[in-house]
Amino acid sequence: MITAAPYGKDMYFMTFHCHLEFNDILALQKDVIQHSYTHHIKKMYYKWVLAVAVFLAIVFPFGPSLTSAMVGAVAVVIVLLAFPSLYNKAAFSRSQSQMAKQDYSSVLGPCKITLTDTGIEREISGDVTFFDWADFTRLGEDDTHYFLYQTDLNGLVLPKDPGDLNAEETADYHDRVQASVQDGK
Repeated sequence: MITAAPYGKDMYFMTFHCHLEFNDILALQKDVIQHSYTHHIKKMYYKWVLAVAVFLAIVFPFGPSLTSAMVGAVAVVIVLLAFPSLYNKAAFSRSQSQMAKQDYSSVLGPCKITLTDTGIEREISGDVTFFDWADFTRLGEDDTHYFLYQTDLNGLVLPKDPGDLNAEETADYHDRVQASVQDGK
């Protein structure tokens, strides 16, 4: 529902209901691994360490020869090409197993989301949290979620399809989220 009447100090607000599940938190984690600066640095570090180790493991046992250097170079190219994908899969698998052991009940379940001119209010099980638009540093997304990042590794998950809005309201919702997070940078 969109309302143009005042809401606190705000002149605009939109409210909808959604249900956050563990898979939504996993989607955020997958986006973090693929796009965060922290994981980018880790990926680059491990990629080059592994590439050097593979090269040395091939060249040293056979002595410095043209053949071992060429085989080592080919192996390094394979490592450099394959490692980013392997890193993402391994990091996500590790995160998924760690997350399965934690309690996320405070952020999962039915929730009410209200977008205002100044930010987002989220209510889950009677607990209300306000997120100021200025606190979001970047916007990530996949096919079904928006990820509004507060830090490099932490963000708020919003559905792309807020089920109880009509087509016009849904388009306004997408515009509001994208414009507000861009303005917050």
